[in-house]
Amino acid sequence: MNCHCDTCHHVNGSCLMSLQCHDGFKMENGFCTQHKQIGESSTVNVAGIVGGCVAAVVIIIGMTLLTLYCRRQKLHAKECHTKISTSAKIETSFYTRFDHLDRANDGKNVSVEDKAKVASTNASSLLSGKENPVQSDDHDYYSFKTLSRGIKIHELWDYIHDKLRSGSTFFEEEFKKLRSGLIHRHDIATSEENKGRNRYKQMYAYDYNRVPLTIEFDGESEYINASYIHGFEKAKKFIASQGSTEKNLEDLWRMIWQQSLDKIVMLTNLIETGTMKCLQYWPEELNGVCRYGRIDVKYVDVEEMFDYNIRTFTITKGRDTRVVKQFHFKSWPDKGVPDTAWCLVDFWRAVDTQEEHISPILVHCSAGVGRTGTFIALDNLISQAQLENCVRPFQIVEALREQRVSMVQTKEQYTYLHEALAEALLIGTHHVMTRQFESVHQFMIVEDSILTTTRLEKQFELCMRSVESNEGHLQLVASQETEYGNIGAHVAEIDAYRRQHYRRSEPPAEIYLPTFNEKTGMIVLPKPTEKQLAMFWSRLEQLGSITVIDLSSDDIELKHILIDRKDREHATKGTYVMKEEKQNGFVEMTYSMTQETCRDKIIKHFVLSSWKGVDIPTDRTKVLEMIEAVQTWQPEMSDDTPIVILDNGGFQKCGVVAVLLNEIYRILQQNGQINILQSVKTMMYGKSLLIRSMMQFKFCYDVILDYVQQKGVYQNY
Repeated sequence: MNCHCDTCHHVNGSCLMSLQCHDGFKMENGFCTQHKQIGESSTVNVAGIVGGCVAAVVIIIGMTLLTLYCRRQKLHAKECHTKISTSAKIETSFYTRFDHLDRANDGKNVSVEDKAKVASTNASSLLSGKENPVQSDDHDYYSFKTLSRGIKIHELWDYIHDKLRSGSTFFEEEFKKLRSGLIHRHDIATSEENKGRNRYKQMYAYDYNRVPLTIEFDGESEYINASYIHGFEKAKKFIASQGSTEKNLEDLWRMIWQQSLDKIVMLTNLIETGTMKCLQYWPEELNGVCRYGRIDVKYVDVEEMFDYNIRTFTITKGRDTRVVKQFHFKSWPDKGVPDTAWCLVDFWRAVDTQEEHISPILVHCSAGVGRTGTFIALDNLISQAQLENCVRPFQIVEALREQRVSMVQTKEQYTYLHEALAEALLIGTHHVMTRQFESVHQFMIVEDSILTTTRLEKQFELCMRSVESNEGHLQLVASQETEYGNIGAHVAEIDAYRRQHYRRSEPPAEIYLPTFNEKTGMIVLPKPTEKQLAMFWSRLEQLGSITVIDLSSDDIELKHILIDRKDREHATKGTYVMKEEKQNGFVEMTYSMTQETCRDKIIKHFVLSSWKGVDIPTDRTKVLEMIEAVQTWQPEMSDDTPIVILDNGGFQKCGVVAVLLNEIYRILQQNGQINILQSVKTMMYGKSLLIRSMMQFKFCYDVILDYVQQKGVYQNY
């Protein structure tokens, strides 16, 4: 990805904390685009004529769009009061990523002019005439003529929690009110020659808005099960399609080529519960090339995250070559919902649907209605919130079902849509670079004169409101009487990341924590008792772990040493040799394990002896030094060698260390990128945050600030 400013986002290429582009480029909606200057040799007369014509067209379009926009605003005037000043110049700024903090406060501490600065670039496009409006005489989808009460953004969490209270069936009953089944003509989809091109019965593209293919050669079909879908602020923003099959594999790439598509959003896995959901439509191996009809597809690159992959393809037809990005979300079960709302919001931001885009974005799952509809509905609702400062999920889904059958297919997806929307609008994103972090830290800790609280405190409050905490504290305690393999009884069963164990002979309850690029890069375990040491070491071997971080001890007495000095010979018939080094604030122990049938293995055990109590350590330096020592010993976290964290204190400490580990590894492996909020949100135990207090939340920010202020880190990034 080409970058034409000082620092660009690693996924979508937008400029970070900069309004200045390199020579020859200009800033447009957060991106540096090539600035084409008119040559000085152009005659004044021609320029005048052209300029006059353009001005006239712009005025006409502008007046038309303003009329349409005003009509929409009048429809919602009673319930939704737009905070955007249409006359104010919309300016892209680094600090717009924190505007969710103002939304959460109903914008009370933001002037109309300031609100305009944080407005969506989509609003700018709509009002400046860069895109065609959605409204038309035939399909005025998103100007809801039957006025309904919109949900104010700052009321979203209260609204959702109220509707999800115990015994409430509100979302289920509201979902039942949506029109279901095929509601428009679909004769072309069900014609004899096209029946076999549909993956599922009753899931057909409507005649009026299907995507027709151009027939270039004999034997080709002009039908594909795909529909144009309007965005809230842009006509035909999306194409919703079923997953590929053997019958339509070549047709899919024909559509991508003919529609000039360069973004694909894939929301299904190829095989789910033993059933083929989507035929793979790209080469198997990196740098591999496959021909689909008359189009060659080369698999150029892949960036793997734990919830999604970003693949890059080059597609060639004749002498023309184009680049296509595929954003593949891997964590969404068919007709179900992902483990957390945050993971979909994080994926949506990576896709960056709101950048200026001429061609539609292709979105597909298996049928192209459930997961596809939920993703598009989320995007439309975010755009509605940015334009009108309120949302109407029911009406948005209803409008989508006018365009494609069964969009948002299940009541679970409908409920999840509300939760993801609240995450997107009220949690925000804090993706920054190391060189920006000092400014961000200062911005977040300064007390707001109107709120009488800091932005960081407001952010933590929003995080806490986004989860429904479990009753009491979750405990991971290994008692003398309990078999280490049966500790699962002490752990709540709702954890999204816990591997379930059923027999007493199986390994202990394990809390698997995701990292920025791995699903299970860290594991939380209870500290074993003396009777459980054999099983503990056996489990470390199975996991492939070489690093253990011990947060369970309050001193550096010998009792925290995992290996009984009197019992060197272990059940695995190996010999363990221990070397202990006391550092400033932590103890680093090295275990060298020699076995008859295996090569020597070294495991390091880090004990943070300076952390007294359960809230935060008194000395940030000692914590940072230990984490740096861990990173030096194990340069990468992976599912193959997860870092084990021992915490017997009911998860009071492990969250802090996990967030700091994740961020420091992210900085080193992703060129200085930081996203503490993402780490906090993705590391959830069930529906409880592992960061338990505002003190711990701020501690994470402070330690990362200490880290980036180190001379080497700051200069390298």
